[in-house]
Amino acid sequence: MNQAFAYLLGYGTPALVFLAAALLPLVAIALAVSRPTSVVFGYIAILMCFTQSSYGALEADRTIYSRGSGQLFFSFLNWILLGLALTLPFLARWSGNKPFRTNLGTPFLLLTLLFAGNLMVAPLVGVDIAKVFSGNGFVNALFMSLLIFVIVRSVNSRLHLGWLERILVTVGAARAVFGLGRYAAFGGDSSNVYENVEHLGFKISYFDICDNMIASVVLIFCLRKLFADWKFMTVAHRLALMLLVAMELAVIILSYRRTAWGGLILTLAFFFFLLPSRQRLLPLLAAPLIAFPIWWVGSQRLDRVVSGQSFLSQFFYDVYSKNNFVAESTRSIELKATLQTFLENPVFGTGAWGRYQGANGIAWQSGPDAFTFVHSGVLHILLKTGLAGMGIALAAVFLFVRFVVRARREVAETDRWLFDASLAGLIFMIPDFMLGTPIPQFRTMLLYGVMIAIPYVIAGLSARERLGKLR
Repeated sequence: MNQAFAYLLGYGTPALVFLAAALLPLVAIALAVSRPTSVVFGYIAILMCFTQSSYGALEADRTIYSRGSGQLFFSFLNWILLGLALTLPFLARWSGNKPFRTNLGTPFLLLTLLFAGNLMVAPLVGVDIAKVFSGNGFVNALFMSLLIFVIVRSVNSRLHLGWLERILVTVGAARAVFGLGRYAAFGGDSSNVYENVEHLGFKISYFDICDNMIASVVLIFCLRKLFADWKFMTVAHRLALMLLVAMELAVIILSYRRTAWGGLILTLAFFFFLLPSRQRLLPLLAAPLIAFPIWWVGSQRLDRVVSGQSFLSQFFYDVYSKNNFVAESTRSIELKATLQTFLENPVFGTGAWGRYQGANGIAWQSGPDAFTFVHSGVLHILLKTGLAGMGIALAAVFLFVRFVVRARREVAETDRWLFDASLAGLIFMIPDFMLGTPIPQFRTMLLYGVMIAIPYVIAGLSARERLGKLR
C-alpha cells in the first residue's frame, strides 16, 4: 500500500502541477470573459500595492511576484497576464467595440522574434531553456508588451478611464499614507539597505524605486489639476490636493535614493515646461522650498558615506574609489566589464542567459545568478541582446515619443492631467534605467507598461469622440 502511494505521489505530483499550470490561463480566461476590465484593474492595483524588492531586508521573504514560480515556473501573475492576452482579442470581436491600437507592434514583434531566436539557440550551445526565461534575461520586456496590449484592448470607454484614474490616485495616496506612517511610527521600510547593509543609521520611506515612481505619478497629476482647475475648486479640495502633493514629495525625498532624487528633479522640470509661461512664476518661487529638503536629506546620507570631497564625488561615491589603494570602485568595475563583454559579442550579445566576464569581488554579485545582471538598463540590453536588441529598444522609444508629441496636442485639457502624469512616471525612471536594474524586475517593467499604455488609451478615446462628433 505504501509503495503504491509512493508510486502515485511520484508520478501524480508532476501531473497535478502540469494540470494547475494549464488551468491557470483558463481561470484567467473565464474571469476575463465575465469581467475583463475588472481583472485588468485588479492586476494594476496589485502591481501598485505590493513591493517586489527585498534587497537590504534582514529577513528576506518571497513576494507575491514569485508566488507559484517554484512549481509552475512562472508566477501566478505571469499566468494570469498570459490568460488575459489570449482572451481579449476574441472578446473585442464579440463586443463590437473597435479596440485601440498602438504604433509599437513592429518593435514588439521583433522583440518576440529575438526571444524565439534565443530559445532556439540555447539548446544548441548547451544552455537550459529555463535560463532563457529567467528574469535576468529580457523576458520581462515581453511581459511588459503583453500588459500594454491588454490595457489598450480592455480600457476602452470613459467609464473605464475614470476608474483607472481613481485607482492610480487612490492607491498612490494610500501608499503615501502607509509609507510615511510606517516611517514615523515603525522605523520605515524594512528593506533598508542603507541601514541593514551599509549601517548608515537612518530610516527610509520606500526602497523599491517603483513606489517612488507611483508617488511621482500622483504628484504630477495633483499639480496639473491644481494649476489647471484652481478657480473651480473648493478650498477643501485645494487643501486636500496640496497635502497629497506634500506627502508624495516626502515619500520620494525620504527614500534616500539618489535615482529617486534625480527622477524627482527631472519630473518637476517636465512639469515646469508643461505650464503656460504666465503660470511659471509660482513654481520658480517654490523651487527653493523643494530643493532645501532634498539638499538636507541628501547631505545627511552622503556625509555619512563620504565626507571632505566634492559634491560630484560624494553623489557618485560608489563609482569613484573609496581609498587610495583601490584604483576603481566595484560599480565602475561592473560597468566596464559589462561593456567589454558586449564588445566581444556586439550583434546579438551574450543571449538571455549570458554573464559579463572579468569582474570579481562584487558584493551584490553572488550565487547562481552572479554576473547575469548589471546596474544599467542600457548596458543590460547591450549585454543580453547586443546591437539588435538596442536597435529594437531605440525604435520603440522613437515611435512612442513621436506618438506622444502628436497625440498630446489633440487630447482635451482635462485628459492631459492623467496623460502627463503617466509620462512623468516614465521620466522619473530615467535615472534608474541608466544606473539601476529595471529589466530584471517584473514589477518595474510592468509598471512601465501601465504608464506607456495610458496615453494610447486617452488618445484612442479622444479620436473616437472626435469621429463621433463628425458623424
